[in-house]
Amino acid sequence: MAALEKAGHPVVRITLPNTYTLGRKCSAGKSPPPSPAPSSTSTPSNQPDVEASKIETRKLTTEYEASGHLPPESPFFEGPGVKLYADERNTAALKGGTRLVDILRTHLGRIKPNDYFAVLGYVLMDAANEKTLQELRHTVRDSKKVATCLGFGPRSFIPLAKPTKAALTAASSCKSPATTPTTCPCQAKNLPSA
Repeated sequence: MAALEKAGHPVVRITLPNTYTLGRKCSAGKSPPPSPAPSSTSTPSNQPDVEASKIETRKLTTEYEASGHLPPESPFFEGPGVKLYADERNTAALKGGTRLVDILRTHLGRIKPNDYFAVLGYVLMDAANEKTLQELRHTVRDSKKVATCLGFGPRSFIPLAKPTKAALTAASSCKSPATTPTTCPCQAKNLPSA
């Protein structure tokens, strides 16, 4: 907490008279907190992209109900053990890279102050994969100074096999001793600033 405070991030300390009041404080957290200042540009109860996601999901389910199949999708990049998909706007921003490392460098270079970076691994949820993805998350967090989080794919996702080494190479390359700073997409000194 001291490091966050020293870096200029807001820190709130709540002193409770006893452990019995902890439950009340947790319940209070379920309702939106008051805005810290009238000029605040963020809404405390806002959930980014939730409504947009619901709209897109409704479109897909409506199309599926009408036709019996989902619209075809094509990856904008294919490499050993990996296919990349994105909407038109992101595909345009990332297209042109011929190597996974170049596409990742471009994508991570788009992170700007007040953004957040989320890793959602559709891979086997085990200690090895979590360690690899946490290293990626921590590298981005520390180099870009943005909020980050890690999660694993839908609860119903049960992979038939562990991901291939090639599929995780980009995520783990920043910790590989054989990787040079010019080939690693997440080295702090090589991430382009926005």
